Amino acid sequence: MKYFSYIISSTLFVVILLSSCSTTQRHYKSVSFLDYSIFNKSGVFVTESNSAPFDYEAIGRIFITELSGYKRGKEVKSKIQDPYSEKKYEETYIGANYENMCSEMCDKIKSIGGDGIINFSIIEIPATTQNGSGIRLTGMVVKRK
Repeated sequence: MKYFSYIISSTLFVVILLSSCSTTQRHYKSVSFLDYSIFNKSGVFVTESNSAPFDYEAIGRIFITELSGYKRGKEVKSKIQDPYSEKKYEETYIGANYENMCSEMCDKIKSIGGDGIINFSIIEIPATTQNGSGIRLTGMVVKRK
């Protein structure tokens, strides 16, 4: 009898083990290239190093963050007059745009008297339930002596 119950329990264990929920892992590969020529075209020196091959004056740290998401537009008027319904708006999806962010960063660097950025870093921001994925650019603004 013990042998019979051992076989049943072992069989049940194997059946449960093999019938458990599992997901197949999917292969993923990504190659990205972020071009620094945007800075060069604007006359802004850029390096990921924490130093530069010339004397400089540190001006400050710069950050720019952009998250993908929907931008609210103008209100859409409903044909049905319902005092309890929420207002509806046109929405346009806007993705984080690296080139635009770099251009804005160059404009800001020049407006504060800088001509370079050292210790430049790019941080990818993963999507959450509240926001889409995004990018954060940061570095130290410098002026060549």
